[in-house]
Amino acid sequence: RSDGTFSVGRKGPLGAAILQPQPGDTLLQGRPVTLRGAGYDLEDGLLQGEALRWHSNKDGFLGVGNILTVTLTTGEHLITLEAFDGQGLSARAEQAVLVQPDFDGDGIPDATEAELSLLSPWDPDDADEDPDGDGLTNRDELFFGTAMGRADTDRDGVPDGQEVNQGSDPADRGSTPQPSSLIVAPERLTFRSVLGEEPPPPQEVMVWHTRPEPLGWTARAEAPWLVLEPSEGETPGSFMVRALPARLQPGLYDAVIRVAGGARPKEVYVRLVISAPGIQPVRLPLVLRGR
Repeated sequence: RSDGTFSVGRKGPLGAAILQPQPGDTLLQGRPVTLRGAGYDLEDGLLQGEALRWHSNKDGFLGVGNILTVTLTTGEHLITLEAFDGQGLSARAEQAVLVQPDFDGDGIPDATEAELSLLSPWDPDDADEDPDGDGLTNRDELFFGTAMGRADTDRDGVPDGQEVNQGSDPADRGSTPQPSSLIVAPERLTFRSVLGEEPPPPQEVMVWHTRPEPLGWTARAEAPWLVLEPSEGETPGSFMVRALPARLQPGLYDAVIRVAGGARPKEVYVRLVISAPGIQPVRLPLVLRGR
């Protein structure tokens, strides 16, 4: 047995991690690079600010902090993040990166431009050209893996730019754009009214397109007691539906609103319930044949 004082050695930070850049990221000459990292210590918790220090074996000290934006010189770098706790102990993480030459600053590595007949490492404007007229620039073609000199890389009959805009893969013949289509909601409306009283309040129908680009639409009601405002427009949009029961007798009235645009029109089913004064209307479900 001993009455002496014992001390437990303090451990350094639990770890450091480089979150960005990742292996395989394309880094280019003259382009800003975002460094993002984290560190953790059991006693101090998350390490931030000057506790995180960035270095490059090629460019030296880069700065401090969880997020840092730097411009690296061309060539191979070993990026190091050191995480320090309050006692000066540290943990480190390393990430090898390659900054590729881009003499003309067009965002395409010189080595890639030298391999392609349509590009030159000395021409800053060729990356934004579209020599095959498919709607994709040369820079886009590289990103999507399509052929610069061929408007329809996968030969499926749809130009590369159209496939990109419509959500299919321009380099995959089995991937073709889906037919343009509208989405309407709600698809069923019910109006309730009492004979001789004010018309029921209007209801709104939303109209969307299954693709990002706007699509024109028109709406038509197949009943004289329905009014649509507006009756045409572009997606995304909406129209108000008003039921006018003034000239109708008590009963149930069904109608359809057809919204045209895209490959197939959409339908909104409408029911108007008119009850006599003093009689509580019976709530019946809207059941339509063929649905």
